Amino acid sequence: MNMGVDAKEQSFLDPSIILDHLGVQPGMWVGDFGVGAGGHFVTPIATAVGTDGGVIMFDVLRSALSGAMSRAKLSGVGNYRAVWTNLEVYEGAPGVSDNALDAGILINVLHQSTAAKDMLAEIHRMLKPGARLLIADWKKEIQSPIAPPIERRLADGYVERLAQEVGFALLERFSFGPYYWGLVLVKNS
Repeated sequence: MNMGVDAKEQSFLDPSIILDHLGVQPGMWVGDFGVGAGGHFVTPIATAVGTDGGVIMFDVLRSALSGAMSRAKLSGVGNYRAVWTNLEVYEGAPGVSDNALDAGILINVLHQSTAAKDMLAEIHRMLKPGARLLIADWKKEIQSPIAPPIERRLADGYVERLAQEVGFALLERFSFGPYYWGLVLVKNS
């Protein structure tokens, strides 16, 4: 478990750092849970997994999925699809079976959730045994006008405990500079 912060990790949610920590390989199917309208990580992941793999974008907002799909299309990748769902509902993602995904990311989402454990359980359901999940969210102690209110933010230790309760184990803890904490978890079974 890496507890340090190297110079590369000082970047502000750099997609190459996400790919490094997640261990994305050609042919994988990766879930971007709570993709958001920008779809910031879709193109780098879709490119890394190649045409034999792809990205499934999940969001509760249709407008976010539409924005992410537009950005992916403009970037020239085609190995993605969108799933409109509330990740806080177990077995709520239409068309995504149990143990379907090789990896997943949950970035800047948990502070918006009122049911973080339920969300982690639904993600756990969709990931294959041994699959990695990278979670990154705002540090509680950082003061910033663009960050969500401190009372909405979840500490990484708390999220780690919730994740363990639904069947994940910690592989790595890291930091994205002064703003974000990061965890890499693995699905036990």
